[in-house]
Amino acid sequence: PVVVAPPGFIDSSSNGDIVSIDLSRGIIVNESRGITERIKPYPQFLQLIILSGGIVNYFREKGVFPWDIG
Repeated sequence: PVVVAPPGFIDSSSNGDIVSIDLSRGIIVNESRGITERIKPYPQFLQLIILSGGIVNYFREKGVFPWDIG
């Protein structure tokens, strides 16, 4: 997935830093430096696609695309 981090977060990070991202809560953390920033959370349907391993796998599992569910 693509994550757009705040410029300050990028500037304060270095090659080799450990970064964790919580897509549902909209949080990015540089574990190496103890820096936490807010990002735009991913919508639920995108999270489901990612958890399924992609849109093709999601469709194989569910038989429908997530945006077609009422």
